[in-house]
Amino acid sequence: MKLYPAFISRLVLLTCCYLSYIFLLAVACSGPGAESDPRKEALDSLYGRAADSMEQNPAYARGVLQRAIELSTDSMDYYRIYSGLLQTYIRVNNYDTGYVMAKRLIRFCDSQESSKLLNSLRTEGFNYLGICHGQMHHVDSAIYYYRLAVQHVLHSDKPSRMPDIYINLADIYLQRADYVNGVYCYRRALAVSDSMGIMHTQRFPVYFGLGQAYFGLGDYDLADTYFSSAEQELEGRTLTEKFTFCNNRGNYYYYKGDYSAALPWFQRARALVLPGGYQFHINLCEGNLGDIHCKLNQFDSAHYYLDRSYTYFKSINHYVFMYYIATVNAELALKQGNSDLAHRWLQRYSSHQGVDPQIVSLRNKFLQEYYHTTGNYAMAYRFLQQNNQIADSVSSERVRGRVAELDMRYKQDTALFRKNMLIQEQQSDLEYLRLAKIFWISVFCVFVGAALFIYMYLRKKNDLLRLKHLNQVSKLRMESLRNRVSPHFIFNVLNHEVIAEDNGASRMELRGLVKLLRHSLEVTETLCVPLAKELDFVRTYIGIEQGSLGDGFILKWEIDTNVDCQSIMLPSMIIQIPVENAIKHALRGKDGEKILHIAVANRNGGIFVLVADNGRGYMQTPPDRKGTGTGLKVIYQTIELLNARNKNKIEFSVSTDNGTRVEMYIPRDYSYEL
Repeated sequence: MKLYPAFISRLVLLTCCYLSYIFLLAVACSGPGAESDPRKEALDSLYGRAADSMEQNPAYARGVLQRAIELSTDSMDYYRIYSGLLQTYIRVNNYDTGYVMAKRLIRFCDSQESSKLLNSLRTEGFNYLGICHGQMHHVDSAIYYYRLAVQHVLHSDKPSRMPDIYINLADIYLQRADYVNGVYCYRRALAVSDSMGIMHTQRFPVYFGLGQAYFGLGDYDLADTYFSSAEQELEGRTLTEKFTFCNNRGNYYYYKGDYSAALPWFQRARALVLPGGYQFHINLCEGNLGDIHCKLNQFDSAHYYLDRSYTYFKSINHYVFMYYIATVNAELALKQGNSDLAHRWLQRYSSHQGVDPQIVSLRNKFLQEYYHTTGNYAMAYRFLQQNNQIADSVSSERVRGRVAELDMRYKQDTALFRKNMLIQEQQSDLEYLRLAKIFWISVFCVFVGAALFIYMYLRKKNDLLRLKHLNQVSKLRMESLRNRVSPHFIFNVLNHEVIAEDNGASRMELRGLVKLLRHSLEVTETLCVPLAKELDFVRTYIGIEQGSLGDGFILKWEIDTNVDCQSIMLPSMIIQIPVENAIKHALRGKDGEKILHIAVANRNGGIFVLVADNGRGYMQTPPDRKGTGTGLKVIYQTIELLNARNKNKIEFSVSTDNGTRVEMYIPRDYSYEL
């Protein structure tokens, strides 16, 4: 995988930890009375044993330091040892514990009167916090704490720690792909090392970092120069430093397209981590080796390494590496003439989210080749354009970075930096002005934030008020519709009952009439009713009207037993109005057999209602035209209002074929809230 910035943090960790222990040992061994105090001598001995074993056996070093803590009777001794103990957790990648311990170390320093020794401890605390945040990919926080470490090391009793912290800061800038600031910090580390006469201890990390930075800026010649300089210092470096260098040196040749030169570097990196069983690093190298062998058309070796690497990264569900290896497998399949297998590999991991743009560019380059091979030239051209856009963006960014880097490089001056170290105390006034500026900016931001909050609150309040008014208008509209239909209905029923009374209608009809009138009044107050109540209303109405229809009237009443009539809600009068229209306009006055068919059944997660007759039918007129009956107009307008508030809609249709057929579908979870 060509993700070389991910390993820089490992280099940072081992470098700073090693130098930090040298610092602790020196601090512990210094000071008046150290030679004549047996307790001090015992602590010095434990420090030395811990420092000697830290690289190979951090667990043993931790035990030694814990015994040293038991011997300490002074808070300064305790926290010097505590700082070393903290480092053992950092070394074994226990960053959660390391973070908490570093915070505690800083709190102790803040509670004491300032001194150079305390500033040394502060420097280490901030440095460890930077390491923790860097490993957790909190890049901005890591930069913040490394800068605090730079500020405090100037006032400590060990200013020689400054180059190490600048290297850490430069490495974290490279992790963020900010190569310009990375180069700046590396060159500061070089200048400080030169002025302090400790250049020999910093050559490898600085040259290696500069090689990485110029590689990112696209200056391959300058990158090769610094990589070659770092290679001369490789002997005696730690395992992690050697592995990182070899892997990224292979990346350098890979992106230059010199695959034969890249192969031995990846093989060398794998050989370094293989004896220790570092599975992540081993499989990283094997993925790279599979890619190189594929590029060199060595298919058997490519299959061997890619299969092993893919199996491992799939077991830990690492998407970025699986995406990369799937791309190489697809390229390998296409080279072997199996375009179907290549297509399947590409389909497995198609999302680019979280994937480095360089890896996406590799995928697009292969897709261009794949579609060109399969004859889909339009898609091939599409991915060619995408890669050109990425290349243009990277090229433009590199040009801007190179210009900024050159400008920054010539602003640096070693002699000026030496002078700045002597007059560092005078910068406190500038710090005061900076803090004042931050204060007033903060006040302004608070003011703007408060104004924005008030504006958003008032806007929200107005929106709620407007919504409330809209709801009231909708309800008034619905009530108006109900009030329009109820007098109309009551008038029709009373007119019929007057005629029936003249003909000697029964007392039961009068009771039915009372029931209808009561239900009609209730309907004007409600938007929906249970299906059972609506059907009861319809039965009552048909009972009253049945006498006027004669002996030829036949009622077909089909209610599915699986329908829960008590729990199902539907708009008021949505069944009664079609029934009323059928009796009034289709069946009354018709000769012969008069059939009214009412059916209710479950269908598609809702209920289906049918009202049909065998009358003469009528030509349905759209509800927005004149001549439409009041009842159907109410139904259409009611459904229109309710459907506007629901995802699943009520369906209502009228057809005239051998009579009139009214069909409606009401979804099960329909809302009647306006």
